Amino acid sequence: MEESEFPPFITEKIFPGSMLPQQREILAASDRVLSLVNVRNDALDYARTCQEWVQRIEAAKPELITMVGADKTNEYVQYLRMSAAAFERQQFGLLRLKFRSYANACPPISTVLTILFKRLTCPTFTKLHAKSLKPSRSANSWRPSSSAPGRLKRKSASTSLTI
Repeated sequence: MEESEFPPFITEKIFPGSMLPQQREILAASDRVLSLVNVRNDALDYARTCQEWVQRIEAAKPELITMVGADKTNEYVQYLRMSAAAFERQQFGLLRLKFRSYANACPPISTVLTILFKRLTCPTFTKLHAKSLKPSRSANSWRPSSSAPGRLKRKSASTSLTI
């Protein structure tokens, strides 16, 4: 969906001031840096995930209302139900993109991420996600922090990058 097509409820109440990049923006940002190897849309899997979260929230509703209030609890149930429906209709997508460097060896991940984040046309995504990445202790791999919304990983000594 285009940013203007998202329900105001989601853009104003749930994720104010944020928007993830679209597939075309990621591909444009990766141009001449990485080659796209595979794209998979797991929207239906994520629809099931949202439905499961609704069930768990409903089961823990009294405790959640005590913790965050009835309004916030109900907003998230509404958001998750809307999201599940949108994922089922494939209005929302959960893309899993696999890239390979043009060279035999993948450049240092910090270099790749710096280039991608600078090229992305979505400043909110860039600002939010650049802060959430942390290098791992291993020189051959890295991982996002536990709070990072995306899953980016490099397999040790591999030439592929999964975003």
